Amino acid sequence: MSQVLAFSNHDDPVLDAKSEQHLDWLCEQIIANRFLPVPPEEAVFVGDGDYRAIGAEFLGHFVRRAGLMPDHDVLDIGCGIGRMAVPLTQYIDASNAIYEGIDPVANGIEWCKRTISPAYPNFGFQTQDVKNALYNPEGSIGGRGMRLPFQDGAFDFTAMISVATHLPPEEIETYCTEVFRVLRPGGKLFL
Repeated sequence: MSQVLAFSNHDDPVLDAKSEQHLDWLCEQIIANRFLPVPPEEAVFVGDGDYRAIGAEFLGHFVRRAGLMPDHDVLDIGCGIGRMAVPLTQYIDASNAIYEGIDPVANGIEWCKRTISPAYPNFGFQTQDVKNALYNPEGSIGGRGMRLPFQDGAFDFTAMISVATHLPPEEIETYCTEVFRVLRPGGKLFL
């Protein structure tokens, strides 16, 4: 069975002290690394704040709260312009894991394909033409008809950051049904 994870106030450490220290170091390196891509400010269509810092913060949550491991295959629904993908390039193992990002905004996906995928070939990005009043009003697929373009049981971890807040409840149900279809047994959804 797969799991849906939510933030909680428990104090149980997920990582040992050495792993915690390494993750803190990695997140600091991601924030400071001027060679990691950052989209032009005018291209960022969702979210504000420091692109790298927010991505690094979520990487910490993925690892600490959800147990994301470097060899996990990751699906990022609503990947936008790669805010979660960029820090994951520094964490997931290029030889043993893949990342797939999907989003209805073609411009963001095109930036990710041009900027991230050439340097990180295990990172793929796809536009999914799902209709959304805010992000893709002319989309050809209704939210209730959305189907993820992946095989059953293809991923260990799925992230949906700032997606459910933009969907009506009946579409959230469709998304969750699809997520659980593409997750492997024991896979996790970070929502």
